[in-house]
Amino acid sequence: MIDTSVLESVGSGLIDGAFLDRRPSWIGGQISHIDCAFLSGLVQHVRPQNIVEIGVASGWSSAVLLHSLKATGAAEFRLSGIDLFPEFYLDKSIPTGRAVSEVTPELQTHFNLLTGRVAFEAMGDVGKVDFAFIDAHHMHPWATIDMISVLPFIEKGRWVAMHDLNLCGIERHKHTNRGPFYLFYLWPDQKIYSTQKRTMIGAVLLEREPQHYLPDLLEILYTPWEIRLDDPVVDSFVAFVRSHYGDEWAQKFAGACAKANVKAS
Repeated sequence: MIDTSVLESVGSGLIDGAFLDRRPSWIGGQISHIDCAFLSGLVQHVRPQNIVEIGVASGWSSAVLLHSLKATGAAEFRLSGIDLFPEFYLDKSIPTGRAVSEVTPELQTHFNLLTGRVAFEAMGDVGKVDFAFIDAHHMHPWATIDMISVLPFIEKGRWVAMHDLNLCGIERHKHTNRGPFYLFYLWPDQKIYSTQKRTMIGAVLLEREPQHYLPDLLEILYTPWEIRLDDPVVDSFVAFVRSHYGDEWAQKFAGACAKANVKAS
């Protein structure tokens, strides 16, 4: 088992006060300094070369990931960021991911940003990855759908980090945004999380072949949805499952989506 306090100590040595001072004042909704330390420490521990980040927003966490990737000493590394929106959700005048060019301009060439599509539509252009960070739409079922989107492109033994695990426990969110909560706490195998009280960031290990998690993820999708998905989105997601896992699994996920989507209406 990984000692998360050690991870955070290693990460805070890199994402230190000097780096945190480089964060632009316009950024909001960003991962905290403890989240930064956890994420950076985990990257330095597992030493990936190709990361996908689902949910980029300002690009602050992207800059943290890039800085951490460089610190591993890899000769080549890449961060692919996926975000549905081309503009920062808190300020439409700012393009998604702008913090990368402001905080880590020297690493811009290692950053591949894909906007305008959700993860299951964009992962084909990302290709194989050896680490993932999910921090996009927090309403259930999106975190689980994002995890399913990553599975065909990642191997056994890799880690998937996720953010806002307990956002639903903050009173102003009125017990919504439960997607990361369900995905993380219902994950059947090894998981770690930060030392922060009311932890917000954690990671799960793929101890089995990725496709072996389909039954677990299908079960999570049967948990009542917080939002309804448009029929074309569901159809596209089911087509993604079919293309990677065949008709039988596509029918199972179509059934789960049909049942949960009606209840979310």
